[in-house]
Amino acid sequence: MTLYDVEVLTPAEMEKKYGRPPPRLNAMPWKAPRTMIAIGNLSGHAAVAIFRAHPTGRWQLVGYHD
Repeated sequence: MTLYDVEVLTPAEMEKKYGRPPPRLNAMPWKAPRTMIAIGNLSGHAAVAIFRAHPTGRWQLVGYHD
């Protein structure tokens, strides 16, 4: 696989740029507070990772979909 691009957005930026996510992603915590969404282009296929800031200051991966 080739990583062509990664874009990191807030939930509001993601929704403004790409619209509402498909129903299969609605179960993911993409609109939770202190959340960032990474959208990657892996060999021409989208991959979405959802990260949330933990109270300790670290970021946790809380959802992934390709």
